[in-house]
Amino acid sequence: MTVGVLAGIIYPLIPAVVWAAGEARSFALSALLAALVLLTLVRALDRPTDRWRWALLALAITAASWTFLFSILMVPGALIFVTREQWRRRWPAITAATVAALAGTVPLALFAAGQRRQVSWIPDAGWGSTLETILTEQYLRGTGQSFALLFWGLLAIGVVIA
Repeated sequence: MTVGVLAGIIYPLIPAVVWAAGEARSFALSALLAALVLLTLVRALDRPTDRWRWALLALAITAASWTFLFSILMVPGALIFVTREQWRRRWPAITAATVAALAGTVPLALFAAGQRRQVSWIPDAGWGSTLETILTEQYLRGTGQSFALLFWGLLAIGVVIA
């Protein structure tokens, strides 16, 4: 509970979140649906015999993916928190919900793949530039490399302590 409260306090202070809040795009809805995916996963693992909970998980993943296609990439990240014991006992339900969600996302992915020519003119940035963008601009927009280094270092310390 303490970690959740702390995350709720810190999340709106992240520069990229503040920037995204001012944009007229689906970022806030995507963040809400990502949290809903995690919540439905936790609830489904709490009561695995309730099939409707697994159906809600599949619907949450599908809704998140249709809001922002790359939200589908959070599914493996969410599944990291499933313990070995939970995975061993509940893998059929987890797999069924994930496959159902992926199946629900396929039409959008196929449509999006047909649109790739719109960005085909953009040159490849390379791994170095991509890594720098992820570590400094993706989440810490405009704060500079020193702040990014401090942020990621404190985050690593927090993860180790927790």
